[in-house]
Amino acid sequence: MYTRKLEVSWLQLQEMLVKGFERIGVVLDVGPKGSYYERQVYDPNLVECNGVYNVYLSTMSGEGVLKG
Repeated sequence: MYTRKLEVSWLQLQEMLVKGFERIGVVLDVGPKGSYYERQVYDPNLVECNGVYNVYLSTMSGEGVLKG
């Protein structure tokens, strides 16, 4: 399992929302291009902690999303 946390400031979040983003998340390529596993990571969860918004990325297996 691979998990990574990205910190997003409130200003960055506002800029994304102004540009028309309705959902915030991240997709990572974890497999060969064109394969079933090419884009298996997407987690739109956004968590606020001490004024900082954190986007959590978690890998997805065949059985679902693994969150760490």
